[in-house]
Amino acid sequence: MFSDDREEPDFLVTEGAESFGLEITLAFEDLTASGQSRQRQREAFNAKRLHNLYRSWSDQSDTILTVQVLGHLDDSNQHEVTQALTESGMADRSVADPLLRMETPSGTRVFARVAFHPRWSQVDDGVGWVTQDAVAQAQAAIARKSSRLPSYRAAVGDDIRLLIVADHSRSSGMLELESVDAIDLAGFSAAYFLTFPGGPIREIRAKPPSA
Repeated sequence: MFSDDREEPDFLVTEGAESFGLEITLAFEDLTASGQSRQRQREAFNAKRLHNLYRSWSDQSDTILTVQVLGHLDDSNQHEVTQALTESGMADRSVADPLLRMETPSGTRVFARVAFHPRWSQVDDGVGWVTQDAVAQAQAAIARKSSRLPSYRAAVGDDIRLLIVADHSRSSGMLELESVDAIDLAGFSAAYFLTFPGGPIREIRAKPPSA
C-alpha cells in the first residue's frame, strides 16, 4: 500500500514476480518549460463554455442537439449561440431534418441538428496541422515528469516508465514521433509514445551518450 505522503505514478503494473510504475502524460504542441500549454488551456475554456451552452439549452428545451461551433467563442458572445438556436426553431425540429447552418451577429458559425445523443463541440479545437517529428515536445513531456522520479521510486521502486500520449482529437496534441532514438529518457527506465486514438504504442529508445 502506498504511503499518503508519497506521490505515486498513475499505475503499478505487475506481471508475475515483476512490477513497475507507469506514469502517463500528455504531449502538447506548445508545452512550455513550466509545463503549461496555451492551446490546451484555450480548449479547456471552450469546453467549459460549450458545457454551459448545453446546460442553458437543456433548461429551455427537451430537444437533443448535436452542435458544432466554428469561430471565436468567449464570454461576450456565447449567448449568441443559444439565441441563434432558439430563433431558428431548433426546438421544433426532428432527427429527420437536415443540418442547419447559422451565423451569429459576431460572425461565429453554428451547425446544428437534432440527434439521439447530445454533442457540443468547437470545430477549431479539433483541426490543425500534425507535427510529424515532435522530438522537442516529447522531450519537454519527459522533462516535466522527470522531476517527480524520486517520489515515484520511493513509492513503488526503481523501475519507473513513462507513456506519452498525443491526443489527435485536439489541435494541441496533433503530434507524431518518428525519431524514437534521439530522446533523453532523463532517468526513466523506459518511455513510450502513443498516438490517440488508434495509433500504435512505440517504444522510445534512450539517446546514446555523447562520446
